[in-house]
Amino acid sequence: CFLDFLRVEAAYERDAWNLMPFNIAHEQLSLQRQHTAAFLWEAVFREKNRQRASEHLKRLKRLEKKHGMHLPALTDRIEERFVKPFAVNRMVALIPQSIEDARHNVQHSHSFDVLEGEIEAYLNSTSGSGIDVAPWLRTLEKEVDQATDHTETAPNHSEFSPLPLAASVSLRSMERQLRIWGHEPNRKPAKS
Repeated sequence: CFLDFLRVEAAYERDAWNLMPFNIAHEQLSLQRQHTAAFLWEAVFREKNRQRASEHLKRLKRLEKKHGMHLPALTDRIEERFVKPFAVNRMVALIPQSIEDARHNVQHSHSFDVLEGEIEAYLNSTSGSGIDVAPWLRTLEKEVDQATDHTETAPNHSEFSPLPLAASVSLRSMERQLRIWGHEPNRKPAKS
């Protein structure tokens, strides 16, 4: 019985893992404030994966009926249909502007109103355990912390930061370091 539910969860998680690059792309579009592109990306993704998500949900419902049990956390996860993380991406992208509006005493912040609506919609479609803080809420909290600690010189809206600038190293310094490591530098280029 329990193994059947684990198989359903594992199958969903495997598909979710394979679809992760699409989530990352949506996250980056959202963070770059490319809202139209993010919306279109999500719509196409939702349509292309509708059947796969429905199959996972049908399989879960059959098991619930067969065994007479309901696992709320598993149901919540599978009812995400691979697209619920996109809602978190949208919420995270709205936080910096909402905080900026609050700092400037904007009376009616469109960004905050949209954020509030997104959070309400998310809560209405999630039961949660009530025991632990939900991961999506921790993600929002982390973004709020980053946005409130934000300085003009070091924006960081993602855990993926650009590569650091390459350090300039002279040939002599490189050869010296190679000798220290026990490798003798080859001065002549290898012939092809």
